[in-house]
Amino acid sequence: MTGGVKSLVKPTLDLGNAVYDLALRSGQNDLAAELGRQALLWKSPDLSVVVTGKAGTGKSSLLDCLLTEPVFADGGYTPTRTHVVVRFAEEREMLLHRADTDEPERVPPVPGIQVPEGHLASVEIGVPDPLLEAGVRLIDTPGIDAYEPARQQITRAAVAVADVLVFVTDASTPLSSPELEFLTTALRTVSGIVVALTRTDTARDWRGTLHADHVLVADVIGEDGAIDIVPVSSRLHTRARAIAAAGDTPEAVALLERAGTSALRRMIETQIDMREALRLGHILRLSRSVLTHLEEAERGRLEDDSELEALAERLAAQSALADEFSSVAAVWRQELAHQFQDLAYEAGEELTRQTAGLQVRYDTLIRDSGDSVGKLVEAIPADIDACLRVTWIGIVTLVAHRLEEICLSMADRFDVPGFEIVFDDLSTHERVTSITSQRAAPEHHTSATWEYLRAGWPALGMGSMSFRLASMIGLTGAAAFVATPLITGAALVAGGMLAANTLRTSRATRDRQEVTRYVSTVLAQAKADMSTATNRQLATVRQHMQQRIDTVLRDRKRDLATQMQNLRDMRSLASSSRNTERANAKKRLTRIDRLARRSAELENALEAAVTRTATAEASDSSAADAVHEQDRRAAT
Repeated sequence: MTGGVKSLVKPTLDLGNAVYDLALRSGQNDLAAELGRQALLWKSPDLSVVVTGKAGTGKSSLLDCLLTEPVFADGGYTPTRTHVVVRFAEEREMLLHRADTDEPERVPPVPGIQVPEGHLASVEIGVPDPLLEAGVRLIDTPGIDAYEPARQQITRAAVAVADVLVFVTDASTPLSSPELEFLTTALRTVSGIVVALTRTDTARDWRGTLHADHVLVADVIGEDGAIDIVPVSSRLHTRARAIAAAGDTPEAVALLERAGTSALRRMIETQIDMREALRLGHILRLSRSVLTHLEEAERGRLEDDSELEALAERLAAQSALADEFSSVAAVWRQELAHQFQDLAYEAGEELTRQTAGLQVRYDTLIRDSGDSVGKLVEAIPADIDACLRVTWIGIVTLVAHRLEEICLSMADRFDVPGFEIVFDDLSTHERVTSITSQRAAPEHHTSATWEYLRAGWPALGMGSMSFRLASMIGLTGAAAFVATPLITGAALVAGGMLAANTLRTSRATRDRQEVTRYVSTVLAQAKADMSTATNRQLATVRQHMQQRIDTVLRDRKRDLATQMQNLRDMRSLASSSRNTERANAKKRLTRIDRLARRSAELENALEAAVTRTATAEASDSSAADAVHEQDRRAAT
């Protein structure tokens, strides 16, 4: 680290201590605690890189790509459910830290590491890797959209210790409002934020998403939005590893550049020697945020009585709103449950109607097929699979439309932002195919030997009757001798035709029975599976909505209670006490203003020092390249 940055260490720490002391004196213990946590992290020898984002965006896979060898098990990997730290070790090891004991449990190393289930406080993984040996500590976290408050707390705690934050998002869609809100909050304390745009190898228009994300970051986050966005592909990185192992180094290097993971690793490596500058930036950012909160509180104390009366009116209106919320608290869950029950019933009725229509269609098709039902036996599995897929798409469309109506109504009623409802249909598409494939296709029947014999008896009977028929109709002598063979032949032909018709009718009847049974079984199983999938996903969505509404209402009630308590405290002050409080508030505001200006000066100085360092390093690199080129030319 350059001398310019080093010269800012003491003034920045002095500023942090001053803001910490001011927060304690103002009664803002939670803000002081945040500064205290930053102070504890100051002397940490490792650069903490926290990987976070929504569940299922490929955080753990990307973390594997930052290392020379993958850490987590390939295939069947379950989402991260706890705080996972990957650090340097001479040999692979895993330590499980449980909440009920101080002693970690050491797990024998295995090829590929899979984080186990269970109540774990954290997991520590040691692997031999040059990036980790250089002073980097990688931290994997649960998804920021996890329902469980405990997992959300794990992620927040990890972000609080981050020197660099790698935020993972899917390249198929731009950043959502909750994601932008998370990044905005993280920027209060973390200056080194990188957005990793994953799965660029499968996203149709990842460049459009990249442009949209740049615009969103600039519009929503503003001046503090100095966030790098790096497109990456873990799948391409894995393929490059396989090609390199096969000996094709040039192609592997080219593929790694396309994957983008090498660029992300280089960005992290450049921050190793700049970790003190990063932490100085974190302290200054947090100090500025704390000073802003303190200033708002002090200015509230300076409001005159008329302003307090206006505040009282506003709080009274909010109190009335809180009372309204409380009055419906006992019934809104029941109303939401009724809405979802109605939706489930509506979806079930539509599913019943669709499958019943398919049953009638196939019954008519089977009945009208006649003796050619054998052709239908071969075509029916693929046809019923396609029809069931269309049926499920219709059900999904119906449910998604009704869910949007329910979410909008609840959001308008409680002013709850941030509903993100996704009704997944991919799993049931696959299930529909498995239903038709696992169920044995209807069998096309052929006639057995005994059936030919049974069908042939009429021909033999008619042949034997022909010998007596000539005498029965009065033919004798030469006439009987000539007529008998003719009558016998005609009888055998007629009997054969009757036998053939009997066999065809028997086979067609059994084919129709088999196809009818197959169609009924598949439709019943598909209907049951679709109904189960719909109800399961509706239950998940309902739980998410309830938790979201509960959180918003709880936070509003807590904020309102705090504001009302502050108002009562301020009104209870006597006139002399009020004047004294105002005078003290003015003094604190003067000090806050002085510290805020000092913080801005230090931030500018730090930014200039970092810029000078980067410029010097780039110049040194260019000079080294020039010397190398001269040496190469001299050698040639």
